[in-house]
Amino acid sequence: MAIAEHGLVPSVVAARMTLAASPEAMQGAVAAGLLGCGSVILGSSQAAGEFLNDIVIGSPTSDFENAARKGVSDCRDAKRAIPGYGHPLHKDGDPRVKRLFFELARRTSISSGCIAKAAHTVESLMYELTGRCLVMNISAAIPAVLLDAGYPILAVKGVPILAPHGQAWSPICSKSNPPPWASTWPTRRPRPSPTTAARRRVFVAR
Repeated sequence: MAIAEHGLVPSVVAARMTLAASPEAMQGAVAAGLLGCGSVILGSSQAAGEFLNDIVIGSPTSDFENAARKGVSDCRDAKRAIPGYGHPLHKDGDPRVKRLFFELARRTSISSGCIAKAAHTVESLMYELTGRCLVMNISAAIPAVLLDAGYPILAVKGVPILAPHGQAWSPICSKSNPPPWASTWPTRRPRPSPTTAARRRVFVAR
């Protein structure tokens, strides 16, 4: 549910436009929405998981600071975004991350695993290395929890993709609300009145 609603992201737009073209095939609209999940939307969890996993592998001890510095520096040198950090809305901390780690800390020990420690280490070094307060977002928290729980890294992307399945169903099932871009669609011109049509015929004849 934490990542189920993202507004009019490309996957939702694709789902609703496909439904408009083929309203009898709702499953096709949902499939179109799922096909729109890529490295920018929802796929960033897998990239963040690989990033954090490389930091843990590159640390011979439980001190991840040096490996974290190298990982962030490599992203900066390659002019790539640091996966799993920064959010356009949650500048002071992603509440989904806090809830996820808090709930796990209460019930399990997963939130104190190696990947979670690496994720927090990267966050603590972010301002020093980048000059910006890039907080951990949900795309880093999800793989941190899953990988510490023993989830395969190649399957991390599958969990965030579960969210847009419901996300795609919700807007296309809302029949009372037309799609926001409906006003841009071409509409059928009204048929002219008999008087107007007669006048046009007279004008053409002259």
